[in-house]
Amino acid sequence: MVKKWQYTFLLAFIFPVLLQGRTTVNVKQTNLDPGVEIPVHELHGYPWISASEFLLNLSEDPLSDTTSRAAHGRLGGHMVTIHGGSAFIHLDVSTYHLPAPVERYGHELLVPLYEWIRFLHTRIYPDLTFSPERRTLILEPESYSIRDIVIQNFKNGSTLRIETTRLFQEQDINIWEGRNGWLYCTIYGATGDTIQLNRTYDSGILRGIIPIQSGETFQLSIRLRNAISGYDFYIDPETRSIHINLRKPSSLTASERTLEASEKWLIDTIVLDAGHGGRDPGALGADGTREKDITLDITLRLGRMLERELGTHVVYTRKTDVFIPLHQRPKIANNANGKLFISIHCNSHDNRRVSGSETFLLAPRLTEEAIKIAETENQVIRLEENQEIYEKITNEQYILAAMAQSAFVKESEDLAALVEKNYIRNLKTTSRGVKQAGFYVLLGASMPSILTEVSFISNKTDLQKLKRASYRQKVAESLFQAIKDFKEKHEKDIPNH
Repeated sequence: MVKKWQYTFLLAFIFPVLLQGRTTVNVKQTNLDPGVEIPVHELHGYPWISASEFLLNLSEDPLSDTTSRAAHGRLGGHMVTIHGGSAFIHLDVSTYHLPAPVERYGHELLVPLYEWIRFLHTRIYPDLTFSPERRTLILEPESYSIRDIVIQNFKNGSTLRIETTRLFQEQDINIWEGRNGWLYCTIYGATGDTIQLNRTYDSGILRGIIPIQSGETFQLSIRLRNAISGYDFYIDPETRSIHINLRKPSSLTASERTLEASEKWLIDTIVLDAGHGGRDPGALGADGTREKDITLDITLRLGRMLERELGTHVVYTRKTDVFIPLHQRPKIANNANGKLFISIHCNSHDNRRVSGSETFLLAPRLTEEAIKIAETENQVIRLEENQEIYEKITNEQYILAAMAQSAFVKESEDLAALVEKNYIRNLKTTSRGVKQAGFYVLLGASMPSILTEVSFISNKTDLQKLKRASYRQKVAESLFQAIKDFKEKHEKDIPNH
């Protein structure tokens, strides 16, 4: 319905403005074809295309009678027939109903332009594209892997987002800065429409973009308006887009830069993630106790303490019994500009005698036991609608993502150690230590991040503890104290704090 409305709007309202009595539409079989000019006439205030000329020039086995009463031809393997004065287009053995009869205009047979394009789109060419401004209709567009380029300007720089139809790898992309204000981005194995993607900008860091296709290598020559202090790029595995970040040189004084840096590292926003939820109950106790209920209760208790005692802003990935996909959770944390990300879970084991706590951080160096626990927590993926997101995360991409968090590994380890220390002190539990594992929920969080397994819901003794509100309060208090200690240690060297 959306495409139908778009065609009606664009063609019925934009095209008549461009139409001056009689004009043409350039119809191409593919992007690379020179195309054929097909006449378009203005009738009753709207554009009507010469369907007879269309069939004569673009179909196989075209035929038009001398009295202009009928025309037919084969388009995309289908026999199309039109008759003057008839409101039906015959397609093989079926019919397509037009809103107005076919008009005879001299030796031509005319059909409302937007209805003709709608007919072609819905019955023969599902991928066709039409540009009213360029008066170009492409029946079978080539499948370019570079679809579009979108620029976003910010106070401290600009982001160039390259939208693609497939997922490229980092080794496919090469970016370097040339002389005289040029930046170059080469994408190996990519193709794009060099005319459509040519860009000129009136403001911002970028003056323009000149795309070049050389064989199967696609290059963007980016002309800069202003000098940049640096650049980097990353690939979003969910949208497949390539993001190039261009940074402006700082105009701040040394003291202002110091203040800005200090504020950046203040732990003023903490993101709490209650494990599982909604249609994902998590692990189950022997009596049916659900992990999702335990983790939500602890999370809400912890959040209230952080807000009341420390005055920090707390962001929750969920505050109720709802299902949140794994990949959305670190995204919530990043969008909130979180300074810590803490995911709270209950552990489970086939051996019901295993008990205690353990806390994890993301890293590529995994033990067999850590892999098994991660696989258990990651099983929630089977409940998600968009599972292909995770299928595209290869081992190499996972390691790269983990390495991208290397700036926070030390902080994550410190926080995890404080959590286990406070569990031992307050819960009198057996600590199984700080470990590294491949949890999807931690993948992509650009801040110190941990996943803590507070107790084993599969163990009879731990389960009875988890069911007591007083124990869940102690768990929350242990986490609160660990965060408080980490925050005080982390911020003690920041000026004016």
